[in-house]
Amino acid sequence: MFVTQDNQIPWNLLTPFSWDNPPDISFGRTKEICEKYTKHTLDLKSRNIDINKYLADKYFTNDCYYSIDINTFPYNLCENIEHWIIWINPKYQHMIKTKNNIEVIIANNFYYGDKSKLKNVIYFENLECRRSIKCLPHIQVFKLN
Repeated sequence: MFVTQDNQIPWNLLTPFSWDNPPDISFGRTKEICEKYTKHTLDLKSRNIDINKYLADKYFTNDCYYSIDINTFPYNLCENIEHWIIWINPKYQHMIKTKNNIEVIIANNFYYGDKSKLKNVIYFENLECRRSIKCLPHIQVFKLN
């Protein structure tokens, strides 16, 4: 299954997915976001910059464990859903990439550490076959407003 770029993704389409049940579908982006993503990747290629190195340099120059950032190229979500990414430093993924640690990261960044508010959040790591960035661990985070 593929959710096309013309269809906004509502919260109820995301709710079946979780850390323990990542989607085996691809979510679409708007035409504008697809064009922006293509332009960005072509620009990096034209300058002989590997996307994984680019992202590692962007997020981990200070040797931090992870970085959380609004997704620059979000899926085509309904307006009441924010799309974030937790980029995990590959050096520390064995320590960071657990369900509990990801929940702590999300709770600390959005809810002052209150994990009870995670009912408004869906998070998962895309299956390897669905990842556009394969060498840098990252978690998709969707926050309902």
